[in-house]
Amino acid sequence: MEELWRWAQENALALYGAVVGTAALLINVGKYIHTVRKDEVKLKISIRKHDEYDQGVEKLKQNPATSTGAGWQPAYIVRVTNLGSIIAHLQDVSLVCDKGSMEGLCVGRDGFLVKVSEVSNKSIQAKDSKDYVVWNTVDSINWKPKVVTVQDQTGKEWKRKTRGL
Repeated sequence: MEELWRWAQENALALYGAVVGTAALLINVGKYIHTVRKDEVKLKISIRKHDEYDQGVEKLKQNPATSTGAGWQPAYIVRVTNLGSIIAHLQDVSLVCDKGSMEGLCVGRDGFLVKVSEVSNKSIQAKDSKDYVVWNTVDSINWKPKVVTVQDQTGKEWKRKTRGL
């Protein structure tokens, strides 16, 4: 034990340099990771039934003709939240169901339903969110959503399984 103490006294400057150098390395690695991650797109996806889901299903069952205006009814709301610190530019939002795919969810624009991929402004500001409505038709009344997929303009995909809908 005495030898160890003597060695530490003789090499105090080297020990000090090793401790300070290691601390500086850890601080710089932390800064690098923070810098890289702050410019990253981070999205959170949630889905819920639309407030008018039950009424819409009843309307579709009573009058399934698409030409009457009752052929499309709101079913689900997909909320995409940008958790990152930069603007997220979306390419598309889609919903996969147990009986098929509802590719290209629609959003209301000027009184018409338009696919998300066809809308020009699909950007979500940092720390903000945007809702997209999934519309039911008479053919998709009994479909149960399984996975929601969001794709940004770089091609990266975020997926969320739907449970309990």
